[in-house]
Amino acid sequence: MALKKKKESSEVKRLYLSVKKKIKPKWRRSEILVRILKEKLSRTIKDENRIIIDPSLNEAIWMRGSKKPLDKLNILIEKEKREEEEEEIWIAKLA
Repeated sequence: MALKKKKESSEVKRLYLSVKKKIKPKWRRSEILVRILKEKLSRTIKDENRIIIDPSLNEAIWMRGSKKPLDKLNILIEKEKREEEEEEIWIAKLA
């Protein structure tokens, strides 16, 4: 029995982020990981002003403190339209 792959629309993207543990200084690793994540997302989406990191993803990064962030993250990026601002934004969530 073959498994069917889910087709992803243009409004949903998946991103796998693997981070080396050699980020220096050691006490700022989670902070630097958030910056690396934003840079990677801005390259994927090509507009960094419309990216929002979901609080669940932020909590997952900071869950083990600033010295030992998660080293592998599966991220789901969804496009949403805000009615108040009438513009489309991208929200990065933990997959």
